[in-house]
Amino acid sequence: MRPDLADPAQRAAYKSELRAIAPVPRILGFVLIVLGVAGLFYTQFRAPWEQDLRLASWLLIAAGWVAWIFVIVTRTRHHRRQMAGN
Repeated sequence: MRPDLADPAQRAAYKSELRAIAPVPRILGFVLIVLGVAGLFYTQFRAPWEQDLRLASWLLIAAGWVAWIFVIVTRTRHHRRQMAGN
């Protein structure tokens, strides 16, 4: 059913519906990005010789973005289906 986005109550309900889509990948992506950035800061200021940790940090950041892109694509597909009236 297509939501009426002009109605504030239906818009709020639809926003909460969109937030409920794929919560685990969204949170996982955020955590991976934060851990990756923390690893980069650690290698920058505390252990610049740790090239393996720096590579692992970049991989964590990339994996986090992949998870977030998955969530964005999933939400967009859901939104298109809803707006089409399915």
